[in-house]
Amino acid sequence: MKEESKINKKYISKAGLKARGWTDSMIRRLLGDPDLTVRNPYYRKAPEMKLYLIKRVNRIEGSDIFLELKEKSMKRSEAMKKVAKMKESKLLKYIDSIEIEVEKMEIEKIKKLAIENYNFHQGAIDHIENMIFSEKDLDNAFLSRIMVNYIRHNLTNYEDLLEELEGKVGKINAYIKLKNKILKKIAEVYPDLKDECYNQMR
Repeated sequence: MKEESKINKKYISKAGLKARGWTDSMIRRLLGDPDLTVRNPYYRKAPEMKLYLIKRVNRIEGSDIFLELKEKSMKRSEAMKKVAKMKESKLLKYIDSIEIEVEKMEIEKIKKLAIENYNFHQGAIDHIENMIFSEKDLDNAFLSRIMVNYIRHNLTNYEDLLEELEGKVGKINAYIKLKNKILKKIAEVYPDLKDECYNQMR
C-alpha cells in the first residue's frame, strides 16, 4: 500500500497526462517510452499501465515546444467542435423537414397486434415458448404503452429514418427529436393514445 502511494506521488498515468492537455502524439513525441509500467489495479486482464515521472513531465510542460503543440491541439479541438456543431445543426434541420408517415388502423386491431408482438419479444427475451398475455392480464397504462410502441415501430417510417441517423454526428439529439416528432404525429392520428404519446415525450 505504501509502495502504491509512492508511485502515485512520483508518477502520472497516460489518463492523467491527457487531463493536463497532452495528446497521444505529444506523449509519443515528447515523452517517448514510459518510465514505469505496472499492473492495472482495477482490471487484471487490462494491459499494464504506462507511468511517467512527474518531474520529467513538469520540466517538459515548461518548454516552448510543449506550449506550442498544446496550443495547436486546442485550436484543432475547437475547430473539430465547430464542425461537429454544424453537422449536428444540419441533421436537426433535416429532422424538421421530413414527413412522418403513420398508417391508420382500427384501435382494437392495434391492441391485438401489440399484445401479440409483446408476447413474442418478451418470450424471446425470457426464453419462454408460447408466452401468452391477454388483454385482461394487462392494465390500461401498460396496454397504451405497448400499443404506442407497436405503432412507432411497425406503422410508421421510424425504423427507416433511424437507419439514416446511424453513424451521423449529433445522432443522439436527432434521435430524441425524431422520436418526439413521431410520437406527436401518432397522437394526432390516434387521439385515444394521445396521453401515452405525450407521456413518452416527457
